[in-house]
Amino acid sequence: MKVAIYVRVSTKKQDETNQLPRLREMAKNRGFEVYREYTDEASAKDANRPGWQDLMLDASNHLFDAILVTKLDRVMRSLVQPNITMDN
Repeated sequence: MKVAIYVRVSTKKQDETNQLPRLREMAKNRGFEVYREYTDEASAKDANRPGWQDLMLDASNHLFDAILVTKLDRVMRSLVQPNITMDN
């Protein structure tokens, strides 16, 4: 299975160094091929994050099978967030 890794931090005081190794290890342990790593430094409320937009574009082009994140709140603040959608 080909996967994308997505990492988001919300402030300059945070960094993705604790998220990336965990996700890389998860992919390795499960035998997943990592297509690409996407990162953002922005609020989850902002759907126009560059890394997120790249991820959604690649997803719409079916370049990978799944997305790995450490926690759902790295992607969005709630499951009902109308400004983040994915089309098939």
